Amino acid sequence: MKVYKKLIVIVLALISVTGTFAQIKSVPEMNRADVLQLTIEELYALPLEDVIQLSRIAGVSVEELYEMVSTSSRAEESKEEAPNVMHVITRDDIKHRGYRSLREALINIPGFGVFMKDVQYVAQVRGIAPNDNEKISFMVNGHRINQMSEPDLLNSPINLSNLERIEIIVGPGSVLYGAESLVAIVNMITRKAYENEMSVTVGAPNEFAVNTTLGKVWDTDKHISFSFTGMQREGWNAYKAGGVTFDEGNAFNQLARAKSTMPQRMYPSFFLTANGQYESWSVGMSSFSYASSRIGWAGVISLEDREKLRNQDYINSIEVKNESKLTEKLGFLFSASFDNKQTMQPNNLTMTQNSYKAEAGINHTTSKNFLQTGLQMGYFQERNSVVLDYADTVYVLRYTLVPDIDLWTWGYYVSDKYSVSNRFKLVMAIRADYNSILENNRFSVSPRLAAIYMPSKYFTTKLMLNTATRYPSSRASHHNEFDKNRPDRAGRTVTKPEQLMTVESENIFFTNKTRVSLVAYYQYLKDFITWFNPFMNVGDFSGFGIETTWKTSFTPNISVWANTTYNNADFKQTALPPAYEDGAAVPTSVTVNHKGEMIAVPKFSGNLGADFRFFRKLYFSPRINYFTAQPATNYDHSRLVPSPTPRDPDNKITVFDFFYVKNQVYVDAALTFEGIVKGLDFRIAAQNIFNNRHQTATVFSNQTYTPQGFTFQATVFYSLRR
Repeated sequence: MKVYKKLIVIVLALISVTGTFAQIKSVPEMNRADVLQLTIEELYALPLEDVIQLSRIAGVSVEELYEMVSTSSRAEESKEEAPNVMHVITRDDIKHRGYRSLREALINIPGFGVFMKDVQYVAQVRGIAPNDNEKISFMVNGHRINQMSEPDLLNSPINLSNLERIEIIVGPGSVLYGAESLVAIVNMITRKAYENEMSVTVGAPNEFAVNTTLGKVWDTDKHISFSFTGMQREGWNAYKAGGVTFDEGNAFNQLARAKSTMPQRMYPSFFLTANGQYESWSVGMSSFSYASSRIGWAGVISLEDREKLRNQDYINSIEVKNESKLTEKLGFLFSASFDNKQTMQPNNLTMTQNSYKAEAGINHTTSKNFLQTGLQMGYFQERNSVVLDYADTVYVLRYTLVPDIDLWTWGYYVSDKYSVSNRFKLVMAIRADYNSILENNRFSVSPRLAAIYMPSKYFTTKLMLNTATRYPSSRASHHNEFDKNRPDRAGRTVTKPEQLMTVESENIFFTNKTRVSLVAYYQYLKDFITWFNPFMNVGDFSGFGIETTWKTSFTPNISVWANTTYNNADFKQTALPPAYEDGAAVPTSVTVNHKGEMIAVPKFSGNLGADFRFFRKLYFSPRINYFTAQPATNYDHSRLVPSPTPRDPDNKITVFDFFYVKNQVYVDAALTFEGIVKGLDFRIAAQNIFNNRHQTATVFSNQTYTPQGFTFQATVFYSLRR
């Protein structure tokens, strides 16, 4: 033991010595690359006059240097003052920790969990585990890019290397955005192209990606940038034969799953962005093509060919925005956007949506007050060709899945942030929405209240009430003619929007080298919308939890971070289980176990990581992900109990086997060497290094799956710095 202690002391001493060799240059000697390599701790150690000079050298604002955020209030503020619980993943985090996808980034955020559904990843937030990702808004520069049905962006070709940062709101935060988001917002902020950069990634098993960023910056408000990513990635055998008890209710999927290297297989896909700004005007464009594995629907294609099925998603977006100052205190906002979204599923089943959105707003700023108000409008054209056959022993039906319809949304918001003093601030906001997608319950109101108190520079406390209302997608609404007219699903539709209310307390402690945050919350979700054969309002959800974060920078070259999540949730199912006309049970996925706990939601999870820098060029970032007490279920086909019906007195149903997945650990790491030669960087990254493939609960699939084993990538970055 003494030998190990001595080794630890020697290693720390050597790393500290490297810090002495990597002393910061004087401010006049620095170029932009030097400034952007400074850590937040190094910035805080400098006088304000030097920081202002550094911001000019880097061509960014002082706020951007200090990791300001804008997603919560749509105005720059520190995340400590935001009226939401917020987390930021920086460009350095993405590069040095080797994050390849949104999934890898989000699993390190307290409150988030990501597990498989069938062939796609589904995110959970604070114990709420839906059957898809529609309750989270994924944005690029504040513009929502969710696919039109069952969003699958967590493993998509969005290359995080193109981003300046990712701003994440945990909990409801849509009061300024609209009734499309519920449990979280993930806003990806693209970076200005101060240098042209290209990267190539090759990995095992069978992974390839190419990425390029081009552009020019003339000033902080005059710039243009373009980025392109092409990517493909192999899946893995998540449902190996003999290792999983398959969902008997989805028997047509069994062969595909048993044969599967399908889950999360990405066929050649791409993601493109273009952004430009000239003074108060800006334009943002994005194009997204994602081809992924798909199990398929009954009657669409033979079982033997299902492994070959693909799901193809296209999104093309453009947004024009003007943010002007009419006077010194009065500002004006106008934006207009167009989105074309298309989902192509097996056998040429196509769903298309064109959406047109516009917003006009004003804001008024004084030394104590920031008031903003605006009106938002959306017009959605559904143009679909999805026609499905449904047949059982009695019925043969043919209906469109989503008919051609036109939908309208209107939203009005007003928000005020008032500084009672330099240390005490109040935030009050309210939003009213109208949405024509439901036959009734088309109007909703969502308020926000927050009190932020900063008694000293070492402590900030926030008390917040945040709410959000979300209306269903067309696929999940009453416009779903296929579900509406099936005899076994008649009357089982979404009739209300779902509404989430969260009360949060966040306490943040600072020292010169450490930041600690403690969040306690209570939440109540009413009229939860999810798949229950078919989509419908299933029940109400309530719960409380605690989230902690900690980061300490021992030296400019050594920092350690950790976070933990505990949630205690209870789901009250109000919808009756589906049944055929003769009373026989319709097999469907269960949402909770026998204790009312949502399936696949760990009661406790935690993450631990470190960031080391050697000789100012070599970065090493290991991390550990842990969870335990995850409710799980499998159909136990060996246990049948009588369930007689008028048609079949001898009918039997399968028994659910409930259990817990405990104490699962996954280790990832990345090693980055910057400046091998001028402009050339190299990174190697590995995930699940110890190849943990213990069975884990799926979301809404009544089974478990085997996580992907060890994977490895090597990436070369080359930049032409100007």
